[in-house]
Amino acid sequence: MEKLSFKLVLGKYETNGVKLGIWLKSEQGRARERTLTEEEVVVAVNRLTSYLDNIGVCKKNRQGCVVRLDPNAQHFAKCYKGIPESTHLWVTFTQAGSPVISGLRRGRCKESGFDITFSESAKTDIILYASKGKM
Repeated sequence: MEKLSFKLVLGKYETNGVKLGIWLKSEQGRARERTLTEEEVVVAVNRLTSYLDNIGVCKKNRQGCVVRLDPNAQHFAKCYKGIPESTHLWVTFTQAGSPVISGLRRGRCKESGFDITFSESAKTDIILYASKGKM
């Protein structure tokens, strides 16, 4: 099966939910463990946006932020033979601050559930928010 590659705006879930399901199915293939469903992706992205709200990054300054999410992340002991794979997704933010799924693939499980690359304006927001003592 050919790998699908397109950007998916989650704000239009009613129309893009089917596309997301097809994309997940094509990437996960015959995998049975550490997979994602459409609902889990939506929940993970909603948690991400609420996390950004909690650390003081306003919507207009989210443009340029890139996040790698692995909801199945966990630590595996060294005695464990090999590191299993899980489904990772990449979320970027549009100019309006809306989350867009820009990548989806299977890869080795990471210990961290997410990695965020902040834009300069988002970093400024975090510093201002922390200096006000709200963190």
